[in-house]
Amino acid sequence: MRKSSLIAALLAVSANLFAQNLPQAGIPVDAQTAAMASANVSAQADGLVHWNNIAAVANGESRFGAAVSYGSWLPAMEASSPVAVSGFMHLGEKFGLSAGFRNITGADVPLFDMYGNPSGNAKNGYMSMGLGAAYQFLPGLAVGITADYHSSRLTEDTGMNAVGIGIGGQYKLDDLLLGIKVSDLGSAGLPTASSFGASYKLDLAEGHSLEARAQASVLLASGGFNAGVAAQYTALDMISLRAGYYIGDAEAFIPSHLSLGAGIRFAGIGIDAAYLMFPSELGNSLCITLKYIL
Repeated sequence: MRKSSLIAALLAVSANLFAQNLPQAGIPVDAQTAAMASANVSAQADGLVHWNNIAAVANGESRFGAAVSYGSWLPAMEASSPVAVSGFMHLGEKFGLSAGFRNITGADVPLFDMYGNPSGNAKNGYMSMGLGAAYQFLPGLAVGITADYHSSRLTEDTGMNAVGIGIGGQYKLDDLLLGIKVSDLGSAGLPTASSFGASYKLDLAEGHSLEARAQASVLLASGGFNAGVAAQYTALDMISLRAGYYIGDAEAFIPSHLSLGAGIRFAGIGIDAAYLMFPSELGNSLCITLKYIL
C-alpha cells in the first residue's frame, strides 16, 4: 500500500511536469551515453550524435553514421518507452549534417475533474525531430547548431509545442577531447542547459584502451545542477565495458543513479546496451542501441 501511494504521488507530479514543460528532452536515448552517466558532450560522433554534441559530426574521422535505439524508462513510475532514430553525414573535410527523430510513449496518467473526482486516463506522450549542421574552423576545433521541434501531449487541451536551438563545440588535442553544449534555447518551458565535459583516451596495448569522461550541466532557468563521471574499457577494438555515476537534481528530472553497460562493434556495425539503477520505487531503466558507422 505504501509503495502504491508513492507511485501514485510520483505519477501526479509527473503529470504536472508533462503538462507544463518538456523534461523528457533530457532522457538519454543513446545506450552508450546512458551507460556513461549522460556524459556525451565530449563523445565522438556516432549514429546518435544529433542528441549528443553536433560539433562531433565535423570533428571526427567517421564519414557516415546511423542508429536506432529503444529503451524502458522508470518502469515503476512512467513506464515510458523512448525510441530514437538518427544519422549523420560528414561532407568534404570540414562540414557535416545530422538529423534525428525520437518518440516517448508513457503509461496512463489518472485525470481528475475540478471536484477531485476521477475523470478518466490520459497517456502522456512526447516527440521531437530536428536537423543539425557542424563546421570545423580549425584542425581539432569544430562548432555546430541544431534546431529541434518538440511536442508533448497529455490531453487535447494540455500539452506543449516548442522549438529549441542547440549550440555545440568540441576541441580535440591528441587523446584529450573537450566539449561544450547549450541545449534547447528558445521557447519557455524547455529544459535549457549549459554542459561542459572532457574525455581522455589512454591506449594500454594494441587494440586495448581506457577512456574516462566527466561532465557537468546547469539548467539555466532554475539553476538545477547535474553531473556525471564514467569510464570505458575497450578490448580488441571490439568489446567495450562501461560504468558511470550520475549526480541528479530535482529540477533536472533524472535522479542520481549508477549506470552499467556494454557494447560490441565489428565491421562498422555495433550494438550497445545500458542498465540504469534507480531507487526501487522508480524501477531500473534499460536502453539498447543498434548503430552503423563508416
